[in-house]
Amino acid sequence: MARLSDPGCWRPDALVREAAANLSSRRSRYAALALLVAVAVGALVWADTSAAGSAIDGKREFLEAGGTVVVAAREQGGLDAVRCAELAGRPHVVAAGGLVRAETVYFDHAPGTPFQAVHVTGDLLRVLDPGVSSANGSGLALPTAAAAELGVVPGSWLGRGGIAHAVTTVVRPEPRAEALSRSILLPAAPSGQVDQCWVEFADGQYDAGVKALPSWFATSGLTLTPLIDRNLGTRDFATDWSRRPLRHGWAAAGALVGAFAVLLVSRRRAELAVYVLLGTSRVVVAVLQTVELWWVMATGGLLGILWGAAVASLGGYPGLEAMMHGLRAGALALALGLATIPLLAAWLIRTDLTALLKERPG
Repeated sequence: MARLSDPGCWRPDALVREAAANLSSRRSRYAALALLVAVAVGALVWADTSAAGSAIDGKREFLEAGGTVVVAAREQGGLDAVRCAELAGRPHVVAAGGLVRAETVYFDHAPGTPFQAVHVTGDLLRVLDPGVSSANGSGLALPTAAAAELGVVPGSWLGRGGIAHAVTTVVRPEPRAEALSRSILLPAAPSGQVDQCWVEFADGQYDAGVKALPSWFATSGLTLTPLIDRNLGTRDFATDWSRRPLRHGWAAAGALVGAFAVLLVSRRRAELAVYVLLGTSRVVVAVLQTVELWWVMATGGLLGILWGAAVASLGGYPGLEAMMHGLRAGALALALGLATIPLLAAWLIRTDLTALLKERPG
């Protein structure tokens, strides 16, 4: 134990050398502290990353399945096709388009196989399959099942009654509209009326958008059917995430890290009192203890963040967004734990010297 009451005791290099000497002489104790910190922080990073990954996957699956899609129709009659298509220009709407069921059709490729023809207007193809851009035109749009059955791809031609029709688009309506998986989709300009108007709202705008539809169409007997039962699916992932059990996990882990530091310092109180007895300033002793603990706890915390992130990645949640949630939680926990060290040191230097020396083993 060096005497830090020399004039140069406040020099950072002197404090660092003394802290390094103390760490070296008590390797097992400080290694145990670093290990405990690593376990606490790493477990938090893993748990928060996994929770975030599950929430993000759930939200993506919900949206892909049409969680923000509603089908508007009238109990009797149809809806204005132009008003339906114009919904696509609204700020809270991702895409909208109409559907009109037509006659059964047969193609020369499979003369005995009937297909249901459906006229689609506006951006209905985009609602059915988010990966497709809708376009009006005279070509045919085929679902993947119908295209496979007929053996065609975009650019192919289908004969019908001796007239060739170009296949311009292949869409994947599953899981949003499995009933249309064997339909022939005929893009058309909006005019007249449509049997149904499909509307996909932006994430977080579903409830407000649905409430505005009756006034938009201004018609009687309007029915609005969610593509997914809202009582069965999660409606507000942001709210669910803010209420998750681990939302205060960083504070709990930070408090645990601070408790580890208190436990270690409580076992060194008498030893630190000897510094003061030898003439070292209490403030210098507090700074010395802070340097030692910051050194050890920062190392343990960084190792914990690394192993927690690695385990979470191996568990199937390598997405950047999910990983950032876990890393942020681990960093906050470590920062909270490190912030307790100066407070702990301040409490230490205010303790009566005699009381501290009585704790020293005889």
